[in-house]
Amino acid sequence: MQMKSLFCTLAVSFFFLFPKFSFGYAVATGTPWASEAAIDVLQKGGNATDAIVAAAFALNVTQPYNMGIGGGGFLIHYHNGKSLFINSRETAPESARPDMFLDKSGKPIPYYPERVSGPNPVGIPGMVLSLYELHQKYGKMPWKNLLAPAIRLANEGFPISNHFSKMILEEWERIEKNSLTKSTFSNAEGKPLAEGQVLRQPELGATLKEIAEQGGKTFYSGPLAKKWLPRAQELGVKISENDLKNYKTQITAPLKFEFMGLTGITAQPPSSSGFTVVGVMRFLEQYYKKNKLPDFDSAERIITSTETIRYFQNLRSKYVADPIVSGVKNPSDFFGSVEEKTAWSEIEKIVRDKKDKIRTMFAKNDVKLKQNSLPALNDKSSHTAQMSVVDDHGNAISYTTTIESWFGSTLTVPGFGFLLNNELSDFDAETGKINSPAPGKRPRSNMSPLILFSKNKLVGVLGCAGGPRIPTAIVLMLENYYLYKMDAKTAMASLRFHPSGETLEIEPSAPFKTTELLKKADYKLEITEAHNTAQALLRRRPTDKWEAVSEPRADGLAISIAR
Repeated sequence: MQMKSLFCTLAVSFFFLFPKFSFGYAVATGTPWASEAAIDVLQKGGNATDAIVAAAFALNVTQPYNMGIGGGGFLIHYHNGKSLFINSRETAPESARPDMFLDKSGKPIPYYPERVSGPNPVGIPGMVLSLYELHQKYGKMPWKNLLAPAIRLANEGFPISNHFSKMILEEWERIEKNSLTKSTFSNAEGKPLAEGQVLRQPELGATLKEIAEQGGKTFYSGPLAKKWLPRAQELGVKISENDLKNYKTQITAPLKFEFMGLTGITAQPPSSSGFTVVGVMRFLEQYYKKNKLPDFDSAERIITSTETIRYFQNLRSKYVADPIVSGVKNPSDFFGSVEEKTAWSEIEKIVRDKKDKIRTMFAKNDVKLKQNSLPALNDKSSHTAQMSVVDDHGNAISYTTTIESWFGSTLTVPGFGFLLNNELSDFDAETGKINSPAPGKRPRSNMSPLILFSKNKLVGVLGCAGGPRIPTAIVLMLENYYLYKMDAKTAMASLRFHPSGETLEIEPSAPFKTTELLKKADYKLEITEAHNTAQALLRRRPTDKWEAVSEPRADGLAISIAR
């Protein structure tokens, strides 16, 4: 704990010794080591691309349970006035079949832990190639130099956080079924690593060294690929040499959108961002032009946001998947359409009906004000990692990346030290659906990186981790910042809630009066801690300075810095 606190203090103090720059830069990641790697690159004259490469590989070492070279993600890049979307989502190998997640009787294999564990859900990783291709086109500093901090961290080790130790304990039953993974995350006594104990990953360090020296393509078709893939196949992984060699990232224009006087860019399908973030915000903008903005923690606000999010969640399930299949609707065709206006009318009716029940309760005056005594639940937290970077020249990157579940498939490649994803479990298990498995297909995702502009000026770079709760957390943060005029830290720290099926999850900080009204509006509540970790860089007027914020609910390791 002392080492961790000292490191955070040094990282922040050292930053403020930096000279001023013309534009100002900002970094937000999930660990101080990743942020320090990015900051060091920016201080030495590197750009946003260099910084994200350094941060991502350092984060692989320090948050291996969330992301890494065995996974993939979505990256939004803004450079010299031009933008692009890099889709490095894992693809299904040629061996994939629509019924790969059904048992012999044709029923879906139980999701946890059966469907998410072992070799069956492992997709072809995309992280290394996406970062290498980005660097080849936009990077300034040598590729090898950018991986050096991660290699050093892997070899020398670092003290794990309280959150990290909890992740190990939570997944220990899955971890200990794989001897290599167990040995990595065990102490000398063979027990799960505890907070403050040092994690060393020399095999991962050696793998990263090869990638640093040979370039990113070695992971797919070079000497490294010829070594690591056969060892993964020994574990039952169904990725072939051709699958790996033929993997390609998809580099396209990002999805462009407008709301609340802002323009923005985000990920194209199979990301859900277009419907579940942009669609929600576009509705809320027009709704609050006609209706008074309620208190941020009131039942009225929660009903409006919840029903809007729930509506667009359903559209996401209906329309969003890998565009290689038919039936996918691009959100850009939805925005401004008759269908969107119809959706707004339908949502307004749902919200009105819910609020009518609350108004009746107010009239009866039967809701007493008192502290909420309902206990928080120790539910499973979520996964994924988010990094946000702005450099001194106004270039920006929002990068969300993952290996899916904590510790992914829990399979560590023998001799190479990295965890393989279980990303294919994001496909629907049932056949015949828009998001059913198929060879070469990428599963639908909730990852939602965003970059925002106001009158062509960069004002926001943000994203979130947390599986299906990612879009919700981003929506709430945007609501708090732009509608309720909170500063970035308050916007991120304020009350979160999330519709999950028939249940409405809500944090224990919700006022008792609010939760009682919600119950009387027929909501089935689950009082639980938030499952999200967000990173955001937002430019606050009138100061025009960057506010860099990392998840305040984290255990102190997340770090964000703005200059």
